[in-house]
Amino acid sequence: MQTITLFPLRANCPSLSGSLIGIIRSLHGVDGVRAHYETRALEITFDETVLPLEDIIVTIGRETGLAFGPQPPVPDEQNTATDKTC
Repeated sequence: MQTITLFPLRANCPSLSGSLIGIIRSLHGVDGVRAHYETRALEITFDETVLPLEDIIVTIGRETGLAFGPQPPVPDEQNTATDKTC
């Protein structure tokens, strides 16, 4: 088992939704998903021999249109509004 924290790649990404967490939990090989709402991060525990990390990231993008990665986003100095979509 491996645990990884994924962040939205844009600093102004909207808050995490329950449906996003449900999508990840439904993937074969995922053992748990924990949302960190204050940082908009997802902590995912999964079996990397069954489900590669890249497949999780691709599924998030395909199902929600949101880009996630293992590094926190760098704030956009010109547009820091949090109500914009990713």
